[in-house]
Amino acid sequence: MTVTTTGNLSAGRPAFAALNAAVNRVSTSLAAYRQRRAVYAQTRNELIKLSDRELADIGIPRSNIRRVALEAARMVNTDA
Repeated sequence: MTVTTTGNLSAGRPAFAALNAAVNRVSTSLAAYRQRRAVYAQTRNELIKLSDRELADIGIPRSNIRRVALEAARMVNTDA
């Protein structure tokens, strides 16, 4: 969901300015969530495809795939 606005909705209307700011924050948070979720899914899917031997070579037990994927998602810089 992408929120777009045409013109300046907040011109002369403080209530609309606050609403516009809230919508922008929600939109930004949703975009950041989607970005982190995509990194989580990609990391998890790539690790699941590896054999137990390949996982052992990189020091990740199969039982830790979820944790490693969550850590990768948390490290995503969503400020850009």
